[in-house]
Amino acid sequence: MMIHLKLSRKERTELEWLIGHTCDARLLQRAQALLWFVTGESIEAIALRLMVSRQSVYNGLDRFQERDSLPLASRLRDAERSGRPRTAHGIIDPLIDEGDRQKWTPCNIHAACCCRMNCCV
Repeated sequence: MMIHLKLSRKERTELEWLIGHTCDARLLQRAQALLWFVTGESIEAIALRLMVSRQSVYNGLDRFQERDSLPLASRLRDAERSGRPRTAHGIIDPLIDEGDRQKWTPCNIHAACCCRMNCCV
C-alpha cells in the first residue's frame, strides 16, 4: 500500500504545536506518526516506535487524507461513535451532592445507584 501525503508549512507548524500542547495521548500519537511519515520515516519504523500495528498507522494516515475538509486536529481525532454514554447523566451528581464528597468511592456510588435509583451503572 502506497500513501502519498504532503503537508503545507502551515499544517506542519500546527502539527508541531499540537504535539507540544495536547494532553490527548491518541491525538499525540497520531500527530507524531503523521509528522514522522511526511519526514520520510517508514510505516514499519513508525509502528515499532509507537508500539502499534502497521495497519493502525496506515488506517490513521488514510483517515487523515479522507478528512481533508476538516481542521487538522479534527482530522486526527476519533470519529463520534454511537452507544452507551460514558456517565450516567443526572444520577451520580445528585448523589454526590447529597453528602460529603470525601466519603464517596466508586463502590459507594454504585451501591447508592442500585439501592436508591433502582438502576446499576
